[in-house]
Amino acid sequence: MLDTKDALVEYSVRKGLRVRGWDHDRDPAPEDAWDQGRWPGSRDRGIDGCPEPISARLDSVLVARTVAACWHASAPAIERLRA
Repeated sequence: MLDTKDALVEYSVRKGLRVRGWDHDRDPAPEDAWDQGRWPGSRDRGIDGCPEPISARLDSVLVARTVAACWHASAPAIERLRA
């Protein structure tokens, strides 16, 4: 039962990438894409809007692919917000 959470999170991440058309290789995300915290323009959902974080052991290739996909999808908007 200990690996059930990991399997569920991995399945959900893979499905999320597939649904968005992001389940392919791309250039790696820059180093600052790995920084913890919220991106500029993130909505403050309040105490009730953001549940407690969970930890899951995921394949490092999947994690890198997810960070890269999120970065490349968001980079133009982030650059405009930072300007």
